[in-house]
Amino acid sequence: MGKAKTRRPISNSRTGRASYREYPYEPKPDDVKYQPLPNPEPEPQSDNTRYKPSLGFFDKLVKSRAEKKIQIANELYASEHAAMGRKSATN
Repeated sequence: MGKAKTRRPISNSRTGRASYREYPYEPKPDDVKYQPLPNPEPEPQSDNTRYKPSLGFFDKLVKSRAEKKIQIANELYASEHAAMGRKSATN
């Protein structure tokens, strides 16, 4: 049989109080250290699958139907690209 483990309390070197990190001063909104991070959203790429329409069998037979789906995908890309440009211009 294996040796039984002894159960003893874990020694705590700290006093009973929690210690909080000390800061030299209160953070200010205009302090460079506390500025928000740059925009993490990447700029939309035209080769993303979101902007490529999925063309089925009937879309390949009927050109106008395929062209309509392609136009919708291009408009979606253009609108999101423009919105991203406006968002970065305001920051």
